[in-house]
Amino acid sequence: MSSQAPNALWKSSLIDLTNPRKLSAQTIVLAAITRIEMAGVETLSMRSLARHLGVEAMSLYHYFKSKEQLLDAVAEELVTRARPRVESPWDAALRDCFQQHTAIASQFPRTAPLIYSRLLRDGQSLRLMEWILERLAQAGIAEQQRLHWFRIYGTVVDGFGLLLSRRALQGHLIKPQNLKAYPQLRLAMAFARTGEGRIDESLETGIDWLIEGIKSAAQESAEAKKPSSA
Repeated sequence: MSSQAPNALWKSSLIDLTNPRKLSAQTIVLAAITRIEMAGVETLSMRSLARHLGVEAMSLYHYFKSKEQLLDAVAEELVTRARPRVESPWDAALRDCFQQHTAIASQFPRTAPLIYSRLLRDGQSLRLMEWILERLAQAGIAEQQRLHWFRIYGTVVDGFGLLLSRRALQGHLIKPQNLKAYPQLRLAMAFARTGEGRIDESLETGIDWLIEGIKSAAQESAEAKKPSSA
């Protein structure tokens, strides 16, 4: 994962709102991400976005019928940026997918939660879902168990993504002065602050456990297919 600060990462990959350019759906989406990272999704409106782009608000409605449709497109853009770079073997591919999504959560901490909070129904999201299910099939997971493991995988990815987004914005949410009555939590947070409990190690352990769980389930599926010796 990059050592750059999150703000440096998203600024280097989006657009300068003060530099006029030809309006397009992609320009609007990137401008929306820029505004969200600057001030939060709750401050985004079609009118304010149009003002920063130097156009009339009605110009945006030519591309997006509503703010909700624009936010769907923003979420899809981040899904596209998080697409896996590795196709096989299945365990390396799922690990890479996990790493790409958690990197996006760190890079776009105010925008990434849209991926987890919106119902994604467009091509990129559906292709990603299909891709994950294909990797589970390659692993040997039985057909009736693939949705089960898809949900587990998605929950782990989304959970770590939200954790990284919150951490990038707020640092440690639990303050030491609030932990006098919670000795185990105080001890755990002390290790986190000294580097012994680094979050990158937690990420690696989480995906390791998940991959091992999938391998174990695949082995059980293979055993179940063997003819009985009785």
